[in-house]
Amino acid sequence: MLSTRTTPGILLTMAGVLFAAGCGGDDPTTPEVNAPDFPTLGAAFATQFCIRGTLAPDNTVSGELTTADCETVSPVGSGPGSYFEGWRVRVGQTGSVTIQTGSNYDTFVDLFRIDDLGAPDLDNLIIFDDDSGPGDNGRFTITLQVDTEYWVMVSGFDAIDVGPYTLDARY
Repeated sequence: MLSTRTTPGILLTMAGVLFAAGCGGDDPTTPEVNAPDFPTLGAAFATQFCIRGTLAPDNTVSGELTTADCETVSPVGSGPGSYFEGWRVRVGQTGSVTIQTGSNYDTFVDLFRIDDLGAPDLDNLIIFDDDSGPGDNGRFTITLQVDTEYWVMVSGFDAIDVGPYTLDARY
């Protein structure tokens, strides 16, 4: 899991939607994310986009949305003031992948494509979902391309939607 620091005053625009960036955490150094088959991700990028770790198909990761996480201002689908965390996704082969959340509250999931890690532009919103999974969980199926960087944002639908969650990706 990647520790991040609070970065006050940063606003991000993704797909024409405004997000307030600044992640909770107590590691002021914000380490780089390194994982097999993932290019190195700079600490500034990881902090700015609240990256918590990596997700590969046929795996499940766990996270927890808290009021110390990044806060949305006017996101796609989620209500203003909800909290979010980001996860990097890459596939070893092009194929159809189902991504879904699991929690006991209303989650929302967005998928972005990142074309340049050196100058990230998250205006590349690909798909988003609120309640297609079991209960009030987000789920979608999409074809992902090999050697492409994706970012999945998990958020609560409203500010009160916080707590543990799982994020699953399956071929």
